[in-house]
Amino acid sequence: MLIKRILIISLWCLFASADLLPAQDNPPANINTEFSQRFQLEPPTDFKVKDTPNDNGGSLTLTWRLSPDDNLWGKRGLVEKYVIGRRVAGEEHFNFISTATNQSRSAFDNSVNNKDSYEYQLAAYPFKYIFRPIPWNSIMMVKQMERFKTLAPWISLNPHGVILSMLSQNYSYYLDLNGYQSDLAQKSIWENFSAGTELAGPEEIALTFAASNLISPFTPYFSFYLQSSLTSDPYQLITIGRYLGEGLMARTDVAGPVKTKKSWLNMRRVNVLVITVVLSFFILYFIRQARKGKELFIRKIAGLDAVEEAVGRATEMGKEIFFIPGTQDMQNIQTIAGVTILGRVARLTAEMDTKLEVPVSRSLVMVTAREIVQEAYANAGRPEAFDEDMVHYLTDDQFGYAAAIDGKMVRQRPATIFYMGAFYAESLILAETGNSIDAIQIAGTAMPAQLPFFVAACDYTLIGEELFAASAYLSKEPKLLGSLKGQDIGKALLLIALAVGVIVQTFGWFDFASLFRV
Repeated sequence: MLIKRILIISLWCLFASADLLPAQDNPPANINTEFSQRFQLEPPTDFKVKDTPNDNGGSLTLTWRLSPDDNLWGKRGLVEKYVIGRRVAGEEHFNFISTATNQSRSAFDNSVNNKDSYEYQLAAYPFKYIFRPIPWNSIMMVKQMERFKTLAPWISLNPHGVILSMLSQNYSYYLDLNGYQSDLAQKSIWENFSAGTELAGPEEIALTFAASNLISPFTPYFSFYLQSSLTSDPYQLITIGRYLGEGLMARTDVAGPVKTKKSWLNMRRVNVLVITVVLSFFILYFIRQARKGKELFIRKIAGLDAVEEAVGRATEMGKEIFFIPGTQDMQNIQTIAGVTILGRVARLTAEMDTKLEVPVSRSLVMVTAREIVQEAYANAGRPEAFDEDMVHYLTDDQFGYAAAIDGKMVRQRPATIFYMGAFYAESLILAETGNSIDAIQIAGTAMPAQLPFFVAACDYTLIGEELFAASAYLSKEPKLLGSLKGQDIGKALLLIALAVGVIVQTFGWFDFASLFRV
């Protein structure tokens, strides 16, 4: 017991030396008035409402500065949320529309129209500390103690709670609080009691029990224990609380009226406009250069350079050529790219008098492919060599189509096989069968999952965009070549931007990524 008293006296001296607790006989003159005035929450400041920029209307932006009671003393503060009210200009009452969490500094109202003008009001909403009376004997480990005569003439806040000193006895009582509740409790004490207030004793209503007992998430109960520091007695409870509710909401002045409007230009997408203009400039420039007859350098694609070689080999061997345009219909961009290449292959077979066979799995692809092959033979000066049976329909079934082509490969043993279009699981079945008969195989697809199979089993593979660039590469048409060259320049600029961005972002010189946000 002696050690305990020595420890308490030491702590008392420490608090006194740090000026955390003023002397009993010389309390601060204005502390009572100060906390009574601060019991009402202060409203947020600089509340403004404006039209949300860069949109199609129908949205207003609300901004404000935090209430001084939000984030109080570096802790969570006393504000639970901010309540937003709105009314059409000219109306009397505000309607609740939404809330914003504490620490929020802005909100959007996306439920307005472009015809009406609106006014807004913002209110800081406090945490609802509801204190209810409970029977004295329901609190465990509490013994009947003598009546308190008066409250201390001063109450001071420390980092963990409130310490009260009783005039009638040399007792110190520690009020255990949690974080942001401390300031509320101190304000509540000054609101309900003043120095010298007579208490009815321990049978008076007590503070409520722990926060685990909730009426709702917005009405928590808290228990505060006053513990004697100079005796071994357990706990004595007194009432120091009051209800905080909507009556204590701190409202701002009315902001507005404000009206929304459509923006002519979305400034957040100016970067897209700049990129489009730059890319279009290069495309148009190179198209003009190609029309003038200037030879444009295009990166060589091995698979396309080998087309003539593959057709020539079939001609020398006296065997036919298979061209497989994938398993998808004509609305697929890969199928369109495939039949475009078919036109170039068909012209070569017409010039070299080599038999061409095009099995398809879609009726619309069959009609389109026949037209392309017929045109290619006509352009080669051999329209009479065209036969409609060159392009024929097999089946829409995926694996039925693959099995039919595999059977033809094994029986007819073509010298060259082209796979150009969209392929799925049948890709490996087809490519391995073609590889087993020693045919030259040239594949092209933009299906990432099938590329490994074609790369492994075929002699040449057009990977991704190479399939789409093939028509320009083979035809040498100025518009297509200019577009292809312009896109290559755009990709080069993108790679340079990525390299510069990595360096700039790594060293933190500038938020380079913000230039590409939309």
